[in-house]
Amino acid sequence: MDKYLYLCGEKIEYTKLDRHSVKGVWVDSVARYTFAKTVFHGTPLLLLILKDGAEAYTPVQSKTLAERLLNENGMSVVYCFERLDSNGRERMLAQGVYFIVGDKYAHLPTLVIAGRSNSKPKARELTATAQYLLLYHLQVRSLENLSAREMAQIAPYKYVTLTLAMQVLADLGVCEIRSDESKTHRLHFQYVDKRLYEQILPMLHTPVRKFFYCDKVETELAISGTNALSHYSMLAPEAMQTLAVEERHFNLKSKDCPFIGINDWEGQYKIELWKYPPIAKDGVVDKISLALSLANDDDARVQKEIKTMIEGLWQ
Repeated sequence: MDKYLYLCGEKIEYTKLDRHSVKGVWVDSVARYTFAKTVFHGTPLLLLILKDGAEAYTPVQSKTLAERLLNENGMSVVYCFERLDSNGRERMLAQGVYFIVGDKYAHLPTLVIAGRSNSKPKARELTATAQYLLLYHLQVRSLENLSAREMAQIAPYKYVTLTLAMQVLADLGVCEIRSDESKTHRLHFQYVDKRLYEQILPMLHTPVRKFFYCDKVETELAISGTNALSHYSMLAPEAMQTLAVEERHFNLKSKDCPFIGINDWEGQYKIELWKYPPIAKDGVVDKISLALSLANDDDARVQKEIKTMIEGLWQ
């Protein structure tokens, strides 16, 4: 054994292989990757370690080569990178390719699920995705005992993002991540309903990152602000409509931007750019996010209706 890699905090030895000892190798793959073998949790693995300065195969090419090498050599193939951005990870995940990124991330479904280095500091606050999951769980549908892949079928996030959000929730003591018989990681919440809400309330933050005004909106968005509160209460609506949209949903500089007459001072509409997708029902944002977005409103009537609205969630 002459080299090492770190996988989920474990130091794993590997042996470099000569190209002739590996069957089914593409000719140009030798210029891109170093070939090696190792054993992890009793399973032999064929490693393709991207060389410095070399261009990696596309995810589709990586999948094709991995299947070829598996058939020829009888070992699962794992691609090893020093760095790989989130878009690259998601594309590899979509193709079902096994890969490792430095000592921080691993995708080996039959062995570990999105493994993280144990040395990575624990989360100290909720991420936007983690908060979205909590509010969805409390107000729309229970996420109890669901895996990241199952949540990806109902939440507007990719598998990788959801896996990281699960870990944030576990780090903060909101839930546990338990493995079932197939080694799939699943959420388990310690509390339910009002008790869970009371536990997480100090961690929650406003969904609004920033806002602007405009004269016209050429798309359908969720109602937020005072008019959303009027939907849930007896409070009278305002003339100016407040609408919410996830910040990354639109490019405000694009020629296709649906907001006409954008400015920072006034308009027919107030547009809130949210940190996560609005959880809307009947075109109105969810109650907890709404309460958070209006927490600093100094109108006593608004705060009274917010209190009544939130208390009604648990009745």
